[in-house]
Amino acid sequence: MKRAGRFFAIFVIVLILFYAKPILFPETPASPDREAAEEKTQEYQALPYQTISTNAWGEWIGQSAATLTETLGEPLQKFKDGNGLEWWSFGTTAQDRFAIEVAAGKVQQVVIVGRQIEEAPFTIGSSIDSLVESFTTYSNFIVQRDNHEYSFELSEGDLSAIPLVAFDNETFLMLFIDQTDNRLAATRYLSTERLLQLMPYHLKKGEKADFPANKPGSAAQRQTLTIQLWNDLRENKSLSKFETEQFQASKLELALDAFLKTPKKFLEEKEAGKAAAAFKAPQKHYALKDKQLKPLLTSVALPLGSSAEFVKPVADDLQQSLFDFAGGSLASALHATEPAVLSVALKAENRLVLIDPAEATKASGDS
Repeated sequence: MKRAGRFFAIFVIVLILFYAKPILFPETPASPDREAAEEKTQEYQALPYQTISTNAWGEWIGQSAATLTETLGEPLQKFKDGNGLEWWSFGTTAQDRFAIEVAAGKVQQVVIVGRQIEEAPFTIGSSIDSLVESFTTYSNFIVQRDNHEYSFELSEGDLSAIPLVAFDNETFLMLFIDQTDNRLAATRYLSTERLLQLMPYHLKKGEKADFPANKPGSAAQRQTLTIQLWNDLRENKSLSKFETEQFQASKLELALDAFLKTPKKFLEEKEAGKAAAAFKAPQKHYALKDKQLKPLLTSVALPLGSSAEFVKPVADDLQQSLFDFAGGSLASALHATEPAVLSVALKAENRLVLIDPAEATKASGDS
């Protein structure tokens, strides 16, 4: 009986202490700053990226452009793109084509599309299986620049179509992986400065650096460069070049002007609301595809075509065009085996593309 009494007394004391603990010894809640710091630490420690040895092309970034020409020869052409950046183009065919961007006499970028150019292990046409033996893909990157820290993340789509390689000389390489055959379609070597300006990935910390805006009056040149790039990429896959038709191109420009003036006129009510919100935010991505564009195209007597797309903002034509070919929504049409007519309309950072079967375009023009 005494044992039962002692057990009952101990049980009551333990019960009181159990329920009184939260009152007598409350847990100190984690401060918002502490929680944010813990999340930040976990985020930055997740799979930190590793650099690899710079290849011969990556070593040119930051070097004298004059020295490059002493080694590789004089460029075939020098020009400024829509953003006002100076490019030197090399190679007489798609198979040996590459270009460098030059600023203040230094190489800022190298873009390669030629299959015959040696850039091991990143030679154009290499399979994804052979590429993954040479580097590891990482989704999170932290970059230091001018006493500022930038953190950005690659999505699953980015890892498939435009993975990023970090070299040990603080330069980077974008790989454009053709999603139709899982082979390397193009490469883009960049300085840290250019990467932070272009920033096609999700920036989590830091502000995107300013990138030169497209210059007024540059639309015609931008169209020509876009079409040439896509034709080079097609030629590398033994596909016929796109045809161009000036009358159709002119009508597409009229369509773009009309859409930018009154987008709601060509869209259903719900979509018109999305468009209005997108145009109020210049950097907000917005795209329309195929059937969504039918009212606009028919308003200027253009056929729907095999593929049509409106997209904004297109800050850098080169990046957008390479991504489109690798894995964007236009990829299937850009890889079509049938002859087709390509039209590109550009105004500021807005782009409208129509890819139409050649026979359909001919029939439309004859009618």
